[in-house]
Amino acid sequence: MSLFPNSIFGRRRSKSPQDHHHQHQTRNKHPSYQAHGYGVSQPHAPYITPPNFHEPSPIVNNTHIEWKETPEAHVYKAHLPGMKRSDVRVEVDDDRMLCIVCEKNVEMEEQSGGWHRIEVASGHFVQRLTLPENSRVDHVKAYMDNDVLTINVPKNRVSVNKHVRNVQISHV
Repeated sequence: MSLFPNSIFGRRRSKSPQDHHHQHQTRNKHPSYQAHGYGVSQPHAPYITPPNFHEPSPIVNNTHIEWKETPEAHVYKAHLPGMKRSDVRVEVDDDRMLCIVCEKNVEMEEQSGGWHRIEVASGHFVQRLTLPENSRVDHVKAYMDNDVLTINVPKNRVSVNKHVRNVQISHV
Protein backbone atom coordinates (compact mmCIF):
# COMPACT_ATOMS: atom_id res chain seq x y z
CA MET A 1 0.00 0.00 0.00
CA SER A 2 1.27 3.43 -0.86
CA LEU A 3 1.07 6.45 1.40
CA PHE A 4 0.78 8.72 -1.65
CA PRO A 5 -2.31 9.08 -3.84
CA ASN A 6 -2.10 7.13 -7.07
CA SER A 7 -2.35 10.25 -9.23
CA ILE A 8 0.87 11.82 -7.94
CA PHE A 9 3.23 9.33 -9.57
CA GLY A 10 1.31 8.77 -12.80
CA ARG A 11 -0.73 5.72 -11.84
CA ARG A 12 -4.26 5.56 -13.06
CA ARG A 13 -7.07 5.83 -10.62
CA SER A 14 -9.90 3.34 -10.98
CA LYS A 15 -12.72 4.98 -12.85
CA SER A 16 -15.65 2.93 -11.64
CA PRO A 17 -16.73 2.43 -8.03
CA GLN A 18 -16.88 -1.35 -8.68
CA ASP A 19 -13.16 -1.47 -9.56
CA HIS A 20 -12.29 0.42 -6.39
CA HIS A 21 -14.50 -1.88 -4.28
CA HIS A 22 -12.91 -4.97 -5.89
CA GLN A 23 -9.37 -3.69 -5.15
CA HIS A 24 -10.36 -2.88 -1.57
CA GLN A 25 -11.74 -6.40 -1.00
CA THR A 26 -8.69 -8.18 -2.44
CA ARG A 27 -6.25 -6.16 -0.36
CA ASN A 28 -8.11 -6.80 2.89
CA LYS A 29 -8.12 -10.59 2.66
CA HIS A 30 -5.01 -10.88 4.85
CA PRO A 31 -6.09 -12.29 8.26
CA SER A 32 -4.21 -9.71 10.31
CA TYR A 33 -6.07 -6.88 8.59
CA GLN A 34 -9.43 -8.49 9.29
CA ALA A 35 -8.63 -9.53 12.85
CA HIS A 36 -7.55 -6.08 13.96
CA GLY A 37 -9.97 -4.13 11.83
CA TYR A 38 -7.24 -2.39 9.84
CA GLY A 39 -8.31 -1.64 6.32
CA VAL A 40 -6.55 -0.02 3.42
CA SER A 41 -7.78 3.36 4.57
CA GLN A 42 -6.30 2.74 8.04
CA PRO A 43 -3.04 0.80 7.64
CA HIS A 44 -1.66 1.56 11.11
CA ALA A 45 -3.11 1.61 14.59
CA PRO A 46 -3.80 5.10 15.93
CA TYR A 47 -1.03 6.60 18.06
CA ILE A 48 -1.90 8.98 20.87
CA THR A 49 0.85 11.45 21.73
CA PRO A 50 1.54 11.94 25.44
CA PRO A 51 0.28 15.33 26.63
CA ASN A 52 3.72 16.67 27.67
CA PHE A 53 5.45 15.63 24.45
CA HIS A 54 4.93 18.97 22.70
CA GLU A 55 6.09 21.17 25.58
CA PRO A 56 9.41 22.95 25.07
CA SER A 57 12.45 20.95 26.02
CA PRO A 58 14.34 22.14 29.08
CA ILE A 59 17.60 21.43 27.32
CA VAL A 60 19.36 24.22 25.48
CA ASN A 61 19.45 23.50 21.76
CA ASN A 62 20.59 26.71 20.11
CA THR A 63 22.29 29.10 22.45
CA HIS A 64 22.80 32.68 21.37
CA ILE A 65 26.10 34.16 22.62
CA GLU A 66 26.87 37.85 22.27
CA TRP A 67 30.33 39.39 22.55
CA LYS A 68 31.04 43.02 23.30
CA GLU A 69 34.39 44.72 23.75
CA THR A 70 34.67 47.65 26.13
CA PRO A 71 37.84 49.62 26.93
CA GLU A 72 38.25 47.62 30.17
CA ALA A 73 36.98 44.14 29.33
CA HIS A 74 35.49 41.62 26.92
CA VAL A 75 31.87 40.88 27.87
CA TYR A 76 30.12 37.66 26.78
CA LYS A 77 26.38 37.11 27.24
CA ALA A 78 24.82 33.69 26.74
CA HIS A 79 21.03 33.34 26.65
CA LEU A 80 20.23 30.04 28.40
CA PRO A 81 16.43 29.70 28.68
CA GLY A 82 15.27 27.35 31.41
CA MET A 83 18.71 27.00 32.99
CA LYS A 84 19.49 27.74 36.61
CA ARG A 85 22.82 28.81 38.03
CA SER A 86 23.32 25.30 39.39
CA ASP A 87 22.97 23.84 35.84
CA VAL A 88 25.76 26.00 34.37
CA ARG A 89 29.53 25.77 34.78
CA VAL A 90 32.11 28.21 33.37
CA GLU A 91 35.75 27.14 32.96
CA VAL A 92 38.83 29.02 31.76
CA ASP A 93 42.19 27.38 31.13
CA ASP A 94 45.66 28.87 30.76
CA ASP A 95 45.47 28.65 26.96
CA ARG A 96 42.72 31.33 27.01
CA MET A 97 39.97 28.80 26.27
CA LEU A 98 36.60 29.75 27.79
CA CYS A 99 34.21 26.82 28.19
CA ILE A 100 30.50 27.10 29.05
CA VAL A 101 29.01 23.77 30.16
CA CYS A 102 25.28 23.25 30.78
CA GLU A 103 23.82 20.02 32.14
CA LYS A 104 20.16 19.54 32.95
CA ASN A 105 18.18 16.52 34.10
CA VAL A 106 14.41 16.71 34.46
CA GLU A 107 12.18 13.93 35.73
CA MET A 108 8.37 14.18 35.75
CA GLU A 109 6.24 11.55 37.42
CA GLU A 110 2.49 11.11 37.07
CA GLN A 111 0.09 8.53 38.50
CA SER A 112 -3.50 8.30 37.35
CA GLY A 113 -6.04 5.55 36.82
CA GLY A 114 -3.73 2.68 37.65
CA TRP A 115 -0.99 3.98 35.35
CA HIS A 116 2.37 5.19 36.52
CA ARG A 117 4.21 7.32 33.97
CA ILE A 118 7.72 8.75 34.31
CA GLU A 119 9.25 11.12 31.75
CA VAL A 120 12.99 11.69 31.92
CA ALA A 121 14.78 14.35 29.89
CA SER A 122 18.48 15.06 30.07
CA GLY A 123 20.89 17.06 28.03
CA HIS A 124 24.39 18.37 27.84
CA PHE A 125 25.60 21.52 26.10
CA VAL A 126 29.21 22.72 25.68
CA GLN A 127 30.37 25.94 24.02
CA ARG A 128 34.10 26.70 23.70
CA LEU A 129 35.46 30.14 22.86
CA THR A 130 39.06 31.26 22.45
CA LEU A 131 39.60 34.48 24.37
CA PRO A 132 41.54 37.35 22.79
CA GLU A 133 45.25 37.61 23.56
CA ASN A 134 44.85 40.65 25.80
CA SER A 135 42.57 38.74 28.23
CA ARG A 136 43.38 38.31 31.90
CA VAL A 137 42.23 34.72 32.43
CA ASP A 138 42.97 34.84 36.16
CA HIS A 139 40.37 37.61 36.75
CA VAL A 140 37.32 36.24 34.87
CA LYS A 141 33.96 36.79 36.59
CA ALA A 142 30.57 35.33 35.71
CA TYR A 143 27.05 35.90 36.97
CA MET A 144 23.58 34.79 35.93
CA ASP A 145 20.39 36.86 35.92
CA ASN A 146 17.03 35.95 34.32
CA ASP A 147 18.41 33.06 32.21
CA VAL A 148 21.27 35.23 30.89
CA LEU A 149 24.84 34.26 31.75
CA THR A 150 27.22 37.24 31.68
CA ILE A 151 30.96 36.61 31.64
CA ASN A 152 33.32 39.54 32.19
CA VAL A 153 36.91 39.01 31.02
CA PRO A 154 39.17 41.95 31.95
CA LYS A 155 41.82 43.12 29.51
CA ASN A 156 45.53 43.39 30.22
CA ARG A 157 46.41 46.96 30.81
CA VAL A 158 48.72 48.32 28.23
CA SER A 159 51.01 50.80 29.85
CA VAL A 160 51.12 53.94 27.84
CA ASN A 161 54.32 55.81 28.45
CA LYS A 162 53.47 59.46 28.38
CA HIS A 163 57.05 60.57 28.99
CA VAL A 164 58.67 61.09 25.65
CA ARG A 165 62.39 61.69 25.44
CA ASN A 166 64.67 62.30 22.55
CA VAL A 167 67.30 59.74 21.69
CA GLN A 168 70.59 61.04 20.36
CA ILE A 169 71.82 59.44 17.17
CA SER A 170 75.58 59.01 17.41
CA HIS A 171 78.24 58.59 14.74
CA VAL A 172 79.66 55.14 14.36
